[in-house]
Amino acid sequence: MSRPYFYYGTTRSYVTAFATILNGLTYMDGQGVLQSIPVHYSPRQKWVEELQQNVNHDQLDFDIVFPRVAFEFVSMSHSPSRNTNALNKLDNVASSGTQDNYTLNRVAYDFNVKVYVGALRFNDLLQILEQIVPFFTPSLTITLNDTNGLGLVTNIPINLNSVDYEVEYEGSFDTRRVVSATLDFTLKGYQYSNPRTIQRIQEVIVNLAHEDYQASFDQLDVKDDGTPQVPIITETLTTYPNLPTSPNNPYGVV
Repeated sequence: MSRPYFYYGTTRSYVTAFATILNGLTYMDGQGVLQSIPVHYSPRQKWVEELQQNVNHDQLDFDIVFPRVAFEFVSMSHSPSRNTNALNKLDNVASSGTQDNYTLNRVAYDFNVKVYVGALRFNDLLQILEQIVPFFTPSLTITLNDTNGLGLVTNIPINLNSVDYEVEYEGSFDTRRVVSATLDFTLKGYQYSNPRTIQRIQEVIVNLAHEDYQASFDQLDVKDDGTPQVPIITETLTTYPNLPTSPNNPYGVV
């Protein structure tokens, strides 16, 4: 199936918008100093297990990088319950106010997002979670332009499904303990098809017989200024003296 190239950057917009939710997290360290928490896009194995294996315990590298927050888009699945008529048209409101460009109706998809929070102290982990969880009841709605070029503004609900804690008790004495939590989210987004252009009507062919024209003009009269007017229809009453009359027909009209 051939189609023109198109790319709205919809999923990229969702990733950026989700990162803004986690941006600006802070915590109070053991010295009473307010510290900011870095947020990056990465799976959990890249920033927990690898650091535990390669960290130099003679330095403070491990304490510097924790606490840390990471997230990743894990999967996407079709959401038929949120779909509407597939033949509906979405006008391109960004095309200089014209309605020549459009796309067919968007398709609903659910994006599964995982957020990983890691810390050395359990209290640090709780501080971070309390800055995220209360804003989801259990959903948080964000508004964004999820189509680069169509100019559509969409409300996107994000649901918090679950929060799982994990504390590693096993391991050697040389291994630093990490307490972590995994937050499972569902972002209810959309995907859009390729743009299309409305084909304007350039020619109309109407087949009318001569009798159709004559019958139409016979119904019209022309004023002095040349404009047509609707003819006046009159009725003629025929009376018959010999017919019986009644209160409803005093003239004996047939």
